[in-house]
Order: sequence, then C-alpha cells, then structure tokens
Amino acid sequence: MRKPASPHASRLWLRPSLVGVFGLFLFATACTLSTGEVVTVRFDNTAIGETVLPLNTGTGQAFTDVVLLTENGGTAITEAHVGGQGHRANYPDFDDTMTGPRAVVRVTNNSTTDHLNPGPRDFHYGADVVLDALSVGGAIDNGNNAFQRGLFDDSAQFKLEVEPRPRCRIKGDLGALQVTSSVSVQPGEPYRVRCFRAGESLTVSVRQINADGSTEPAVTNTVQGPLGPLTYILETPISIGGKLNASGNIAVNSSDQFNGSIDNAILVMDS
Repeated sequence: MRKPASPHASRLWLRPSLVGVFGLFLFATACTLSTGEVVTVRFDNTAIGETVLPLNTGTGQAFTDVVLLTENGGTAITEAHVGGQGHRANYPDFDDTMTGPRAVVRVTNNSTTDHLNPGPRDFHYGADVVLDALSVGGAIDNGNNAFQRGLFDDSAQFKLEVEPRPRCRIKGDLGALQVTSSVSVQPGEPYRVRCFRAGESLTVSVRQINADGSTEPAVTNTVQGPLGPLTYILETPISIGGKLNASGNIAVNSSDQFNGSIDNAILVMDS
C-alpha cells in the first residue's frame, strides 16, 4: 500500500474536521505548494495535423510531467482553435470496442510534493471542449471525460465529463457533490466549461465560444453539501480526454474516451 507523500500530510488527513481557515493553514504549512493556475495544458507547440506534444505552462510546470498516452493505434492530432487562439487536440472518434483507438493526456507530480491536490482549498478546473456528433452510446466508450483526477471509488476525485450536458463531480473526506449543467452542448461548437469548488458548494459554468474567440455569458448551476478536504495518493494522475486506471494507464475496458477536441485544460487553486 502506498503512503502519503510526507508524514506531515499524513497527520493532516487524519483530522478531516479541520476545514476552513485552520485546516487551510495546516495544509499550506505542511509543504510549499504551487498556487494559481497550477495546470495549464495547451497544444500550441505542435504544427496543425501532427500528433500533439502537450505542455503544461502553468505555475506547476517545473513540478509536473505531461505525456500523451495512446492505445490501439489511437492518437490526438493538432487542429486550429477558434478565433486564432492557438491549437487544440482532436481526440479519437467514437469506437465502443475493446480494440478501439484511444488517447489520453496524463499529468503527474515529479517530486515528493503533491502540487495537484487542492486539499481543503477552493479551486476550479475545466477545459475548452468541442464534441463530435457521435460521442456516447456504449458500455466501453460510454462517456466523454474531459478532465479528472481520481476514480469514482477512490478516496478523492474531481472530474468533468460532457455527454452532452457538462457534469462536475468532487469527492472529499466528508462526502461527494455532483452537478449537471442545464446547457446541452451542440456538436461541433466550442464551449468553455469550468467546475468551481467554493467552500461546501460545487458550480458548473458553461460559456459558448464565438468564432472571434469571445465568449457568451456563463450559464451556471450549483449544488451544496459537505465535501471536506481532498486526500490523494501522490502518484494519482490527472487525465485529460479519457480515463486512466490506478496504474496510470488508459482504462481500455472503460475508457470514457473524449470524442472531440480539447484545449486550455486547467487546474487553478483559488485560495
């Protein structure tokens, strides 16, 4: 069984009731953490039509490794984002077979400090997404996971899926919250989707992106309930565009492959 990254972190998580200012103080002083936009994965360093070379340009760049994983001949190809806003990654088409092409971007810590863990802090995450016309409908490729860390049954999870209404889920030491947007995204149209944790509430925000790169006003939906801090094993990866198993590899038997395009995948520590 793997242990937490440090004995300080271990002592903190044994006390899940330490939420709020005091809990945040203990978490922040246990180690030096990245703040702000820790993960910002973009695809601007690859020519259009080529396999993407994902890059984290966020504040956690020096503390993370980013790689494109592929299975069964799958890949993610660079294409132009709207409004001259650089490039985005186009993921494999829908295929509900065990041998279908798969591609997922993986982000991991490369040190003994977990810069990807919000702990008790407020945070938000999400991505710019474009869905293919065919993107759901099977038992294997049965979702469009855009951004997540942790699996459903893990001790902690934050996740964004789009099928076709964006849905956010966060699981902490005290409970889990899930909220589904009232917006049903239209295939082929770009949207900016964000999930916000603020205290014991979870909000999904959806903005349509116009052809010039500007965005429409956000449509938001919010739920409230106990969450508590998030407790992760250090090695737990972030996945962008699909599901990874506990070993950090593509879950080919239940890939939740994103069918469409993704850009500006972010994780931001708000406090």
